[in-house]
Amino acid sequence: MASTTNLNAPGSKPCNICEHCRKYYLGLKPHELYAQCVERPFLCTYCNRTFTRKDKLADHIKSHTGERPHVCTHCGKSFTRKDKLTVHIRIHTGERPYVCPQCGKGFARKEKLGAHMCIHTGQHPYHCPHCGKGFAWRDKLVNHIRIHTGERPFVCKHCGKGFAQNDKLTTHIRIHTGERPFVCKHCGKAFARNDKLTVHVRIHTGERPFVCKHCGKAFARKDKLTAHIRMHTGERPFVCNHCGKAFDLKGKLNAHMNIHTGKHPFVCNHCGIGFDHKEKLNSHLLLHLGSNPCDSLIVNPLMTKTLICKLTGPFYQKLGKIYSDNTRKIYAEQITIL
Repeated sequence: MASTTNLNAPGSKPCNICEHCRKYYLGLKPHELYAQCVERPFLCTYCNRTFTRKDKLADHIKSHTGERPHVCTHCGKSFTRKDKLTVHIRIHTGERPYVCPQCGKGFARKEKLGAHMCIHTGQHPYHCPHCGKGFAWRDKLVNHIRIHTGERPFVCKHCGKGFAQNDKLTTHIRIHTGERPFVCKHCGKAFARNDKLTVHVRIHTGERPFVCKHCGKAFARKDKLTAHIRMHTGERPFVCNHCGKAFDLKGKLNAHMNIHTGKHPFVCNHCGIGFDHKEKLNSHLLLHLGSNPCDSLIVNPLMTKTLICKLTGPFYQKLGKIYSDNTRKIYAEQITIL
């Protein structure tokens, strides 16, 4: 039986309240509370699940029949219920009508705001039975438990890869379909994930919300800040299981592992020689330049990745080509610098 709390008790800050019995249940979602307090006379003939209202039963039956009458005009995704479509459209429009009164953060769904409020109240009503970790959201707990059980119930129909979360599967499937529903309003570039679009937009806005408390340097991405802070703390969490050498970035460990495995994944497309590090391949590719595409282009001896042009200044490498910091003009098209 779920524990309850008196709503009138001093200091009580409920997250889940049943609107029928007016009790706060610490460990159940609102729709589950509804089941304990109200008669449910409408029975699904497919799975025997019961409902309080006939329209709720009708919506549920669509999950069995496959009917999805409500279609998104932006990406074509369909839904069994109109309210689900309404919430989905906010992904495209960016609308977040439910705003936290304490910190101003906006949410597309009311229940997301309700769970967020538990962060401010300090409540974590959902606890992992394996490790005791607490969560403000029940679905977060469900996903977390799969770390312990190894369960991956969401399977890709294209390649068979399994996922612990349905949204991870949805994002993965876009690799196969090529769908990129999240489009930048500044340049039109499209992304498979909304968080990738959010980070990309900061290129245009210049926003760098993640600030280092040690030196004040700001970053557009949280993971970049996390990696940067290790320069100050000296933390090297990624350890080679062959020799014990530690690294501050997982990518550096992966590159280091090539020394032990003998792999040379970075191959020159001119002569076929392989290298264990991308930087070594980049240095090697300069030997194939032959007639320099820019007569004033020289290699900076202090930085393997950096090219310096006497006329236009430093160059940087991105998307397999050499760009000028000043003109953004592509100077080397006949050779790929990774």
